[in-house]
Amino acid sequence: MAGYDIREVPDALVYHRSRPRGTWLFYYQIRNRWHFILKNYEWRTLIAIIPPLLVHEPLQFLVLAAKGHVMTYLKAVLGLLAMLPALPRDRALARRIRRRPDRELLVTGQLIVRDDLASGALARHGKRLYERALSWYWRLLTRTILA
Repeated sequence: MAGYDIREVPDALVYHRSRPRGTWLFYYQIRNRWHFILKNYEWRTLIAIIPPLLVHEPLQFLVLAAKGHVMTYLKAVLGLLAMLPALPRDRALARRIRRRPDRELLVTGQLIVRDDLASGALARHGKRLYERALSWYWRLLTRTILA
């Protein structure tokens, strides 16, 4: 976003001390994903992605609810609401360092879904269809509204 190149080295290994990933991360993943989107995306992008978000958020909620994580989702939403007063300051910082538009930065790709949340043939098939629909929509946006 600030105009710097980022290099990805596929064979790189990073070792760090952390506890195993578990369901404790759901709170931070939900809250921080929304904060990241609201802080960094341009207004035009935020408006353009409303239709897929109207599908994605209820879908994510239903999957987490089916796995017994309703309270985690609701706590994450409350955590995000607590962060909203700082959002104008956060957006101003992002605006100051921005050198490249969203259309150059954002891409479509496979969704990363834990096996314990979306296992089974039906879930895998539904995920593939959903990813295709999102990719189609993103291509449409980058050729029209975000062009």
